Amino acid sequence: MRKMAFMVILLGAALAIAEASSTVVAVVNGYEITSDFLNTMADMDRILMGIQSLDEKFFTVLTSTQEGLAFLQKYRSTVLSDLIDQLLIQQLAEKEGVSPSASEVEKNVEEEIKNALKKLGTSEENFGKYLSSVGMSMSGLRERLKWVYRTSKSLENLKEKITADATVSEEEIKSYYEKIKQSNKVHLYAIFLGSEEDAKKAMNRLENGEDFTEVASEMSLEKTSASKGGDLGFLDMKVVESVFGKEYASRIGKAPEGAILGPYNMGRSWVIFMVKEKRTDILKYEDVRKKIEEKLLEQKKEEIWNSWWKKHFNEFKKSSEIKLFLGGSEK
Repeated sequence: MRKMAFMVILLGAALAIAEASSTVVAVVNGYEITSDFLNTMADMDRILMGIQSLDEKFFTVLTSTQEGLAFLQKYRSTVLSDLIDQLLIQQLAEKEGVSPSASEVEKNVEEEIKNALKKLGTSEENFGKYLSSVGMSMSGLRERLKWVYRTSKSLENLKEKITADATVSEEEIKSYYEKIKQSNKVHLYAIFLGSEEDAKKAMNRLENGEDFTEVASEMSLEKTSASKGGDLGFLDMKVVESVFGKEYASRIGKAPEGAILGPYNMGRSWVIFMVKEKRTDILKYEDVRKKIEEKLLEQKKEEIWNSWWKKHFNEFKKSSEIKLFLGGSEK
């Protein structure tokens, strides 16, 4: 009885918020998007079933009041807007001659489903039954996966084509190398404490001549370093800055070897540092050249792609013929 009541409500909601499956809700450069496809991509059945299972009263309000139905229609409208942009991406890729083929899309989706079924340890038939129980279907899942793959692959192919000629000169690589070749490092020890009182106790012990590693082993709250007498190892000063902040990194950088610094209040904890040793490493050009080239090339590709995309996608969208038919009227 409960299931029958739910299906009646769901049917009423579907009739109220969605047109017939053959209804066209948008036309983009001659390509039609139907209400059936929109509902599949919006995942309406699964969402409504999920809401109904969680809170039947909220579900009833959502699907039987003017305000609730307007909200659902607004959601469909937002999904439709996204679908239009995704379709334009696919069409732009087609215009540039880099669309993924239908067979490629089909193969990818079937492999993805096959891998998912293997991971779940189930058959397609049983998985299809599960999907039906949550308001989905295997055909709908395939349709969604094909659309998503076609869109993402179109973007990937576009970017590959647009950035194919990007290069990095030897001068650019050497210039970047000069900026990063020198690495300043510090062998740092630390005692992490939970209160100002404990920080003062630890500092008093150090000032009275106790060994830093012994105090760290007994009092530091950070167990990993405490087990090694507070030893944090050799750290690049950039790492020190990112972990402890610019102010404390500056103090550590200026301190001489053997210096004990602190205690410093770092929010919820207190810390005492010991600068054990400092050193400067010089990276060999041949050891880092390839990584530098790869990094600079990726940065250049991103710059080229972002510039091209911002201009050409907007131009393509403005020049496209986009018609919306929501609720039977053209916009």
